[in-house]
Amino acid sequence: MYGYPPPAYGAPPAGYGAPAAPSPYGAAPPYGAPPAPAYGAYGAPQPAYGAPPAPAYGGYGAPPAPAYGAQPAYGTPYGAPQATSAYGAPPPAATPAPAPAASASSSAYPSLAAPPPPETVTASNSAGAPSSAPASRPTSAYPTVGASATPAFGTPNAPAPAPAASPYGGGYPPPPAPAGQAQPSAYTYGQPSANPQQRPATAPAPAYMPPTTYAPAPTNGGRRRRALLVGCGYPGTREALNGCLNDVNCIKFCLMNRFGFTEQQILILRDDTRQPDFISTKANIFRGIQWLMTDQQPGDSLFFHFSGHGSQQYDRNGDEEDGYDETICPTDFRRAGQIVDDELNRMMVQPLMPNVTLHAVIDACHSGTALDLPYRAKVDHSGRWYWKGRARYDKCTRGGTAFQFGACKDSQVAADTNKLSGKAYTGAATFSFIEAIEKYGVQQTYGVLLGHMMQTLRAMNGGMVSSGATGILASLLLGSSISSGQEPVLSCDKQVDLYASRLNI
Repeated sequence: MYGYPPPAYGAPPAGYGAPAAPSPYGAAPPYGAPPAPAYGAYGAPQPAYGAPPAPAYGGYGAPPAPAYGAQPAYGTPYGAPQATSAYGAPPPAATPAPAPAASASSSAYPSLAAPPPPETVTASNSAGAPSSAPASRPTSAYPTVGASATPAFGTPNAPAPAPAASPYGGGYPPPPAPAGQAQPSAYTYGQPSANPQQRPATAPAPAYMPPTTYAPAPTNGGRRRRALLVGCGYPGTREALNGCLNDVNCIKFCLMNRFGFTEQQILILRDDTRQPDFISTKANIFRGIQWLMTDQQPGDSLFFHFSGHGSQQYDRNGDEEDGYDETICPTDFRRAGQIVDDELNRMMVQPLMPNVTLHAVIDACHSGTALDLPYRAKVDHSGRWYWKGRARYDKCTRGGTAFQFGACKDSQVAADTNKLSGKAYTGAATFSFIEAIEKYGVQQTYGVLLGHMMQTLRAMNGGMVSSGATGILASLLLGSSISSGQEPVLSCDKQVDLYASRLNI
């Protein structure tokens, strides 16, 4: 081939080292041909010791290949070879384009062709507004958090775009909404969501709202008074009582004629009226308590009176020493349930504001601690009263003072009798309270008043009082645990001086 005559038959083969005929591109070399010499191959001549190796393209010492995507310097003709530099030396910086001359009408906004300002870090306050004090980034061999990736060695970093604000935090977009559902918007406190399905549930309206007829009477700047009187006679039932409605009338007369209350400052709930807002039901009692405790002002005097059935039930939260909660029974207690002492404490004692005084007279069975006040008055061997109890942070007021006169101890029943008045039926505790005020005036101390009530109740039937119809519920529930007799109980949220503090209704 290529003009050479074919070898004669029997001629010896070409000697070793003879040039072989070139083979087509990609074909294997002919058998016996020596391999092409390669740098460092076995048998190839080695350079002298200490001599630098011959430069080879891509070998050690060759200039680095330009970075992928790197552009030639500005002004270099298209296709012209780039200048090489020594290994490790940075490439020559491109000559920046001259900034355009500022015109006379240039504004305060930066020019689009001007270099970006140096990057600063702004500190954010709690409300999310950045402060104006710039803080430079520290120089370090490690990349700064938030810096953009370097496209090529030695080229300046372009400022990273600020991530869009996201309500989900971390600069990440919100998760995609399922198919067929609108993307919910971020909910901001105090602002309704655009998506009705994402709006927070509206707080339910209070269960008991005071009617407009319960609005307190306007005052002329003097001391304000307010009273809630509840009488439950349970007419037409086997629990009917005879003197509870009389108690309400007598207490109203005492408040108006002895303590200066007016007709507009007294709210009466009773079960012999046809007006639905003024029947002594559980809902109306709660409404009345709300009216009583609303809009308190320093110096106010609040008064609560209940005459009806009282009972006990097993303590479910462990705050009673005897294991029983005391209750009062509204007119509809068989349908709506009883009112527990924990509820009375939460509604009338705990919201009591500073310099506001509450007096409660509860003429019912087991009413000694009907408001769950922590301190109870006890009498010693000399006949003087003293406080017994301990401070309860969960039963205290918000700065006011609460007094409660209970008809009897928690283990006793109260009397509904006509023996004290001689003719009309009344509650024994209500009668003794009014009688002490009528005989000894409104300026007596709490210790003296309690002693007068005790004398009246002990004098009735020689110190033994028949429970009558008042103890029916307690007898069914507690049986023989009820003790005979009736002793009034005074309790308070704090240990006031019983012989220095005067009645302040």
